[in-house]
Amino acid sequence: MRVSRQPFFHAGVLTSLVSTMLFTGCNNKSAAKATSEPEPASVTLRYRWQPCGNHVYRIFSKNNAVDRVESVSNRTKVRVVVDLALNVVEAATDGNALIDTRVLHYGISNVGRRKGLEGMELSVPLRGAGSFPVQVGGVTETCVIDDRVQVIKDGISVGDNKSRNPIARGVGEALQESLPRLFGSRAEIVHSPLGRCVIRKRAGDYFAADLADGPVLSPVSLLGLRFPRQPVRPGDTWQATYRVTRLGQHEILDGGLQGTVTFCLKPEAVPEKPGWVRVAVSDSLQFKNGKRRMKFHLLKKTYDRELIDLQRTCAGEILFDPAAGMVMAAKLQTKTTARFNHLLPDGQRLPHVDRSDCITEVSLLGK
Repeated sequence: MRVSRQPFFHAGVLTSLVSTMLFTGCNNKSAAKATSEPEPASVTLRYRWQPCGNHVYRIFSKNNAVDRVESVSNRTKVRVVVDLALNVVEAATDGNALIDTRVLHYGISNVGRRKGLEGMELSVPLRGAGSFPVQVGGVTETCVIDDRVQVIKDGISVGDNKSRNPIARGVGEALQESLPRLFGSRAEIVHSPLGRCVIRKRAGDYFAADLADGPVLSPVSLLGLRFPRQPVRPGDTWQATYRVTRLGQHEILDGGLQGTVTFCLKPEAVPEKPGWVRVAVSDSLQFKNGKRRMKFHLLKKTYDRELIDLQRTCAGEILFDPAAGMVMAAKLQTKTTARFNHLLPDGQRLPHVDRSDCITEVSLLGK
């Protein structure tokens, strides 16, 4: 991983800084004084896991998305809260650690508002009790709190796997069976001092193999922060490559897509935490005018699609404590615009456009 001493801003920002210096009377004498100041101290960034260490991270995300297929549109607001427990089972002298990671709590609220499907109903099969019709249009909220699943249609509860009402319980149980098993998921991860992860064992659906070296906040990469081997100074940048094989519920075939994430050590101090550092994260993943095969997984069914265009940007910062060797907090914003084709059985292609804006925040509880 190569470290660059180039400034982490574009030409427009540089021009603005130069103009400010000129109009505020920055003379040659003050410039010489600035250049004579010593360079800021370098810092070596490493994860420093301690044996028997127990940590809990809370990951909160809110995502607003719009997808359109011809005259049908769907607007969704998704809120997710996940508590991850990290138990350091072993910590070797070379810095590699075996970490037992568990989902202690999982909660999601997915509110969808569909237009263009008014009057359409889906028949939800119930265990030994026929089926129950649920309208597709209007506003539907799906709530999952650990092992409880609820469905609310236009403000009225129509499904709850913990309900005493047999019909509502049947609808909730049917939905629960179609959803991934996230609460209670567990994984054994070998984590290096530089941030690289290898999954040895996994149980449940929360820890997917394709998250191992992702650029954004992900549980398997333990917040996605990668480090260079050499020390860095404020303003230094470094990069890490990654491969994307999933976009939400889409599985990208033919090797997936490759991207590059850029990190930068920021000069600004963290208030009341002088030992912490700020690491800026910047990532852009693009795919244009192509036809990449994909599989769309929904409610335990799979559909064929092809990716035409993709534009995904991710930016934010991570707070890291070099002395403790741990991520303390983070905040990232990810914006995605994707254009797909649904591949229908008769050979026709149905265009689909999806846009989303997601903000993710992470905090180390008890710190």
